[in-house]
Amino acid sequence: MATPEPQFFDVVRIGDSDETRMLGLNGAEGVVIGVSEDEVTGEKWFVVGVGDLPAAMFPSSVLTPTGRSVPRESIYSGESVRVSPEGKILGYSSNASEPSEDEPQSEPL
Repeated sequence: MATPEPQFFDVVRIGDSDETRMLGLNGAEGVVIGVSEDEVTGEKWFVVGVGDLPAAMFPSSVLTPTGRSVPRESIYSGESVRVSPEGKILGYSSNASEPSEDEPQSEPL
């Protein structure tokens, strides 16, 4: 029976590979927070967050679902920022505070 594909917010165990050993993450558990598909091979790669470390991408072949998941709110606060096409901050969600007058605004890229 094939291993089920991880879903967003699933807890996964990171398997052993050259990359996971180099990162020191083989055997670690993390949470799936993104997914991408290789346009050539069709292989899915998953963005996995492990604690306070920067998120990393792994192919499905090195991830094993644990059968557990976390609520979305444990990863994302729900706060958001509206930005114009020119890069100017237009506003914040009700969960975030408004910037003060002396707070720097983002400049367009």
